Amino acid sequence: EGESMDSFIHNGSSPYIQTISEKIMWVAETSMKDIIRSAAVNLRRDCLWEGFSHSNQSKCLIPIDSLHEMCQMSHTLSISGLSPQLSELLFDRMDKLEILWSNVLLAMKRDPVFSLSASFDDRVYLFYFKQEDLFLMIELNSSKGVEEIQILTRENPSENKLFTNSCNSIIDVITNWILHWLWNSL
Repeated sequence: EGESMDSFIHNGSSPYIQTISEKIMWVAETSMKDIIRSAAVNLRRDCLWEGFSHSNQSKCLIPIDSLHEMCQMSHTLSISGLSPQLSELLFDRMDKLEILWSNVLLAMKRDPVFSLSASFDDRVYLFYFKQEDLFLMIELNSSKGVEEIQILTRENPSENKLFTNSCNSIIDVITNWILHWLWNSL
């Protein structure tokens, strides 16, 4: 009782045991550092995520640089990979219609479906979906067209099948909303 891992591993006088013991200690130490580093990143991301999700429509409770940090720490799923049809609509057809995405995003911010939102760098817009606990991130290119649309999650979506349903739900909401907006804008 009270003995360290070191005393169990170095319990032998042969050089072979000594070498193996050192390798085991190195692997254990490296694994523990990786686990602690990963836990620290997850905790930071979750704190930022909670800060944003408890914001209200008129004011984001976390600074823009922290919002950017949260996005970098989150897992991302490209809409292009999830829904090729939506991707074609957003990236190919919308450009041909010469839609001003600034108008689309302004209308989205005013709609209760997308009420909790933030933007930074004048080209990245975030919309939070409370029920699914996911973010929609829309990035505009220099000509103000859509460069990328991604869904941000806390955990790796490939490890959780429920995310597939949530992502499909968000894609349906986005598709229907944009088509409705287009129809009303004609």
